[in-house]
Amino acid sequence: MTCQGCEARREWIKKHARQAKERMQRVLMSLGVGAKQSVDSIDQSDGADQQRTDSTDQ
Repeated sequence: MTCQGCEARREWIKKHARQAKERMQRVLMSLGVGAKQSVDSIDQSDGADQQRTDSTDQ
């Protein structure tokens, strides 16, 4: 069970991480860099970060 403050912080982090990912995707697209590959690698690292966060919450 988590407190409201922790849950609010977690949601804030998720929101800002998603926004940063979208900004990065737009930058990569404008640069013509293999944006799809880069975004996929970001997605993979997000999964690892989420697993780490989940394990520290317990």
